[in-house]
Order: sequence, then structure tokens, then C-alpha cells
Amino acid sequence: MSEIVENQSTASDDIDDCNLAHIQHNQYYIHNLIENGNDQLLCRLLSPKQNDKEDASFQGLQVKMAAEAFLLEKDETGCLPIHIGIIHQRVECVEYLIQYSIPLTCSMIRQQCGDLETPFFHLLLRVGALNAEFATRIVRYVTTVFISDTVGRWIENLTDDHKKELELVLWETLNQKDDEGNTVFHLCARNDLIDCFKMFVSFYMKHSVLHEKDGNDWTISTVLERHNRVGYRPLHVAMKYQSILVAKGLLEDHHVCVSAATSNTKQNPAHIAASVGFTQGLKLLRQMDHSIFSQENFCGNTPIQIAKNCGFLHASQVLTLDQTQSKSDQEIDTMLNSSTVFLHHDDCFQHLPTAYYRRGEQEPPPECPERLETLLNSTYGILRSKEFLEHHVVHDTNIPHADIADILRVHEYHYVNKIQQCCERLKDDASSTASLDSDTALSSNSYKAATRAAGAVCRAVDLLMQSKHTNAFCLVRPPGHHAGPVGKVVSINDPEGSNGFCLFNNVAIGAAYARSIYKHAGLENIAILDFDVHHGNGTEEIVRHLIPRKKIVPFETAYGEGSHSVHQYKPWRSTDDTDHVFFCSVHGYGVKMEDREDNDDDEYVDDDDDDEKAKPRGWFYPASGATNETKPSSAPYIWNVGLDHPPCDYREKSSGLMKKYKASRNAISRLRWRQVFREEILPALLRFKPDIIFLSSGFDAHTKEYVNWGYVSLLEQDYEWLTDQIKLVAETCCQGRIVSVLEGGYNFHGRMISPFARSVAAHARSLIRPSKAVWSFDSAEAEKQLEERLLRQHQEHLSITEQKIQSSTLLVGKPMHPELLQDQTEVESLEGRGKRKRKAVDYVALAEQLAQEDGCA
Repeated sequence: MSEIVENQSTASDDIDDCNLAHIQHNQYYIHNLIENGNDQLLCRLLSPKQNDKEDASFQGLQVKMAAEAFLLEKDETGCLPIHIGIIHQRVECVEYLIQYSIPLTCSMIRQQCGDLETPFFHLLLRVGALNAEFATRIVRYVTTVFISDTVGRWIENLTDDHKKELELVLWETLNQKDDEGNTVFHLCARNDLIDCFKMFVSFYMKHSVLHEKDGNDWTISTVLERHNRVGYRPLHVAMKYQSILVAKGLLEDHHVCVSAATSNTKQNPAHIAASVGFTQGLKLLRQMDHSIFSQENFCGNTPIQIAKNCGFLHASQVLTLDQTQSKSDQEIDTMLNSSTVFLHHDDCFQHLPTAYYRRGEQEPPPECPERLETLLNSTYGILRSKEFLEHHVVHDTNIPHADIADILRVHEYHYVNKIQQCCERLKDDASSTASLDSDTALSSNSYKAATRAAGAVCRAVDLLMQSKHTNAFCLVRPPGHHAGPVGKVVSINDPEGSNGFCLFNNVAIGAAYARSIYKHAGLENIAILDFDVHHGNGTEEIVRHLIPRKKIVPFETAYGEGSHSVHQYKPWRSTDDTDHVFFCSVHGYGVKMEDREDNDDDEYVDDDDDDEKAKPRGWFYPASGATNETKPSSAPYIWNVGLDHPPCDYREKSSGLMKKYKASRNAISRLRWRQVFREEILPALLRFKPDIIFLSSGFDAHTKEYVNWGYVSLLEQDYEWLTDQIKLVAETCCQGRIVSVLEGGYNFHGRMISPFARSVAAHARSLIRPSKAVWSFDSAEAEKQLEERLLRQHQEHLSITEQKIQSSTLLVGKPMHPELLQDQTEVESLEGRGKRKRKAVDYVALAEQLAQEDGCA
């Protein structure tokens, strides 16, 4: 860093008219500069001292003042320039910003990042999952070098007050928790960042003495025993993520409690280690206190039973103190018989290739290449993290295009040909786009991308049926579950309909391929589960076409009216297809309510309207999928669960009360979502006995997503939980065969710390866990009782909070009906909305605009 400082130009005329114009007209100029890694220009714009021979020019001062102001400006994704530097791992830029000015440094460190409001150190540690060296270097620079070495030796007049101010800010930041309740020590344990762990411990122990007088217990032993929102202490986390270095540090250096159990599930660290087959961790725990191996969790299972149930043979031998296994066998466990394949291809980036996020410009359509970048980019892609670099996780990019015969099992030729011809008519450049419907656009390579996406699912089927892998995750776009046999699917509530960003129904193409091609392999029963927040109406319509039927299509001409009779039938193999296909979609269903976040936060009062209750704004897309009145008893087996919620009738002026209110509503919604799967859908799936399970994996039900209008409001651990449950069914019925296909999920703000990235990672984390555990009705019943107790607690808390809101005169309009408090599916309709002001967008027109702008750039 000092080399840059010494070599930089300090003359004021180095900052030219162009730089001043850029900064004056682009408030995100510094963001873009740092993202591109232009540390030399950054140093020139933020020169630490002026020319020694003459005063700086007025223009130079203008540039510097503007640049300094923009250091504290967040972009539309909620990121400061320093956050961008951390996410993109621009080490020189980050170090320069940190040492530039103590007051600015303090302000930057205090600011949180992204829609999940990630604290500074937590951001560094999450990036450390991808680049441990970078995270360690910046943590060292901030906590040791930066303070002790008087900041690069060139900042003049550095006072003790400056140093004390920074140390206080670092202390405050070090004690923050993220949205999951994690401390920095939890995240060090998660990513096995032992050097960061030691530096934080050292800094903490040095400064905790100064804060003892405030009445809190700041000893390091206390801090290392703090739990997050699921009850995990750092040692629990180290066991789950198999972080042996931090686990040793916690146990051998700090002697944390090895028998501490989570409050609800009663899991001690040995339970966690046994569930993931962490043999090294179990050996470490055994040295401390092997009596914990006999403790039972809330299901009545000991760590020994868990290891045996999961098929971790060596782990179970460690737990039973059996040393008969040879050393060569110690590394051999069920992992060799269980593997996961991630399938992806560069062609999937070529659908609407110009629809990228550009700061200060109109946001791209929700379905854009940024989604796959957030997952797969070599720098910040979440699936490039340490936890996914296991030997039993394989990336497959050898993806063929889906054959036309495979596509035509589910789609009509006229529709397929329409897309193909439209793409062929477009110029083979990024600026050429066309409209398929009101929200679905095409570019020249969209057909190629769509057939590659469908081909990935078919290849996944081949790999699983050939026993090369246990399960698969198809990381593809465009998505597909809204595409029916002829494209868009209309409903009574939405007679116009749209494709919802989808072209070909990838999951249905793969399911039909499996049933058709693997007849002689004994594959009969096909299950499709859709957990996207939007109803999988396209997939349902395709399944309905397994039964021959006739549709009357009316038409009108200048000479009169008439009708056309159309026969509809798309079999996958035989006339009894419907007896062998199970489809279920769990999603939001109801009307959209007025988006109050389009208004200023403190200006909800309308002088012309005393009744400010939220107003309907049409149906939540795709306006179909109401819950079946009775469980399906005849073919085709189609099961919809539409989760509804009432509008919120409260102003958001009392943030403390409203946060509690929203938290209770969301918790109730999440528990209801889990109940539906555990008590209804998964037992029915077990009875169906699938030979392979397909997942339409949408992650747009997260509480911080933009397109869900507050429906469902999940957290990332809910996706991990559901995948764990589906894996139990798969191991019980079909040797673990699961093909997961990416559908929705659009909030990529903050890249690896975004709701989308973290939700996908939670799903993938469960997929790659090599457990052979099968479904247990006893465990399901124990979990049911636990969650029913939690549900009652949240309902009581919701009622109490509502009474406080009412007493503080924040109720708008009529009081909320008491029955709504008992509705387990209610969700705060605004909770899933982000910070950006979002208005109705014509995504086709937007795609064309982005393409034109890109062509002119």
C-alpha cells in the first residue's frame, strides 16, 4: 500500500476536467472505479496531500471534496464504495480507503452493507469463504497494522483521539451481530478463518478491560459462548462446517463448553458433528468429554444414533470408542457413494446478455444474467465458496442442447418453432431484442440458452440413472415453470397471462425424458415439487395434458363468429402416465396490496383520505393455484397449496414495534409453510414412492426478495430444512435421486451476502451433505410438537405486540379482525420489499433499452 502512496502523482493538474465531470454527474463514480480495481486513479482523486510548492487548484479541491462525499454514498444495492472493494476483493483499494482519513474510516466501518444489513467485519468474513487470504489481510490491517503503525506513516497530525475513536468504532463493530444473530466468531468458525479468529480474540481481550465498567460481561469466554438465532454457539458452527482449526482454537485455547445444547432442539456439538460425519471434530470432542456422546436431542437421538442413521460408519466408530478400523479406512465413508453434480453452461448467460445492473441507471429485469454471476462468478460466486470445494462435488459444463423430441414431449411444435424463428430473425448482437409477451423478452441467443437449460436437466437425469452421482443441481436460465404446452397459461383471475420470464419448461422436459427414456431401468414414478413463491402453473398445465381432452377455442372474424375444436394430449410414455406423476406446488396466492414503500417512510398520511388501509393492486402472479379443497385422490396427482395473507393495517412510524410485529408474522408464516410440507405433502410423497424427484427450486419466497409482495417470507435456513426433508424421502424411496432445477430468486444485492446467494447456498449445502438417513415418522412427530409450541409463542407475541400498537394509536382505519391473529399463514405484505423504490416495469421495453444503451457504449 505504501508503494502506491509514494508513487502517486500529487500535482493538482493530474485531476483533469474529465474526472471532475465524471464525479459531478455520476455519484457512483468511486463505486465503479473500485469495482474495476483502478487503485491508481483512486489515489489521485483522494490525494493525501497537496503539491508542496503551490496550493491545490480550486478544481482539484472540488474533485477531492466530491470524491470524499461519495465514499459515504450507498448505491442502489446498499453498498458503499468500500463494500464494493471488499466484495470484489480489491485489496489495494480497500486498504487505501481505510487509511485515507480516520473520520471517514470510522463512518465507513459503522455502515452496514446490502439489504440484509451486514456489518463490516461480517462482510469481510463472508468474503473469506471465497478468499481467505484477502479477508485475513484486511482484518489484520484494520485490527493491528493500521492502528499500531500510525496508518501508513504518511498521515500527518494523527492524534491519540483519532486512534481512540477508531478503536471504539472497531470495538462496537466487533460486537455486532448479523441478521442471523451471528457474531464474528460464528463466521470465523463457519469458514475456518483461524488467523482472523486469533486476531479478533487478541483485539477483544486487549480492549474488553476498557469496557468492563459499563456493567456487561465482556470477557472472551462469555463472548465465545454466545448463540445465534438458531441456538448455535461458535463451536456448533465449527462442527457443522467441519472447521477443524477454529474448533481446536475454541476447545484447546479457550476451553468452551462442549456439552452446551441448543435451547429448542437440544443439540450439543457432537450431535451436529455426527449429522455431517465430521470425524476429526468428534475425535476432538471425545478428548474433552466423551460423555456428551450419550446425550439425547429433542427427538431422543444420541450422536451415536445420528451417525449410524446417516451412514457415517467411521464417525459412529469414533463415537462408540471403537478403534478397530484401519487408518486407511478412516478417510473412507459414505462420501464415496454419494456425490452431487452442479450443471451449468456459458450459453445460459447469453439470454438477454445486456441486462446487467449498472449503477445510477434503470435496474435490469429481475431475470437477468446477474443471477448466475452471483452464483458462479470466480470472484464472488457463492457456489465457489470453500464449503462447495469438496471432492464429492463436481461441476459439469459439458451440457448438450435438449433434443427437439425431448422438448416436444411437453411443448407444442408451433410454440417451439415460434421462439426459434423469432431468435433467428434477430441480429446476432447484444442490442437486438424482441417481445414474446408483456414481461418476457428474447435476444438472438435465447433459443440456444433455453435448449441448453433443458439439456442440462436431461443430462442430470442421465448422470443419476447411471449412478454417477446421487443428486444434481441445474444452475440454468431462462427459468421454465411458468411455460405451458403453448407458452403462457391463462387463468380466470388473469385471462391475459404471460410466460413470467420462462421459455421452455426445463423441469417438465427432464421429468418427461426420465419417464420415457428409462422405462427399462425400472423408472416408473416421477415426482415434481415446486417451492417457488409463484405457482408453477406451466408445469401443472403440462401434467394436465397427460390426459386426452378437447378444448373449444372461440374466434371472431369480420364475417361472423365460430369455434375451433383442439385435441390436447402430450403423453410421456403410455396411457397410464397420470398414475405415475406427482406434482405439487406450494406458493403465494391472493391479491397484491398497495406498495407503501413507494412513498416516503414518514409520509403515509394522506390529507384527502383518512382511511389508509392497503388497497388491492391486482392478483399476485400468476393468479392461480388456489389450495385444493380436498387432497387429490385420482389421477393426475396435482396438489396446490396457495398461502394467503391479510393486508397490514398499521403505519410504520414506530419501527421498534413494527419490527417485532413483522418478525412474529413472518415466523408464523414460515412455521405454517413447514407444517404443510412435513405433515401433508411429504407423507403423501412417501406413499407415492417416487423413483426420482424433481425440484422446481425458486428462492423468491425469501423475506427480502422484491417480487413476492410479502408472501411466505422465508429465511435461508428454511430452504436448507426443506431440502433435508426431501432428501430423507429420496433416500427412503429412490436411492437419493434428486434433480433440482433453478427457477426464481432475484435479489442479488451484495453478491455473496445477498438473499438469493445465501438461499441457493443453503439449498446446495443440504444437497452436497452425504447423508444416507431415511424418513422417520417419530422424528417428524417430535419436530411437529416442537414447532407447534413455537407457533403458539409467536401467536401470543403477535397479539401482545398488536395491543401495544393499538394503544400507541398507530392503527389505521378499522382494527384488525381478531380472527386474523389466528391465521397461521399471514405474512406482512411489505416485508419482502427492498430499499429501492420499485414501480411497474415493462421488462420487454427495458431489455430493448438496455440493449440499445449497451450498443452505444
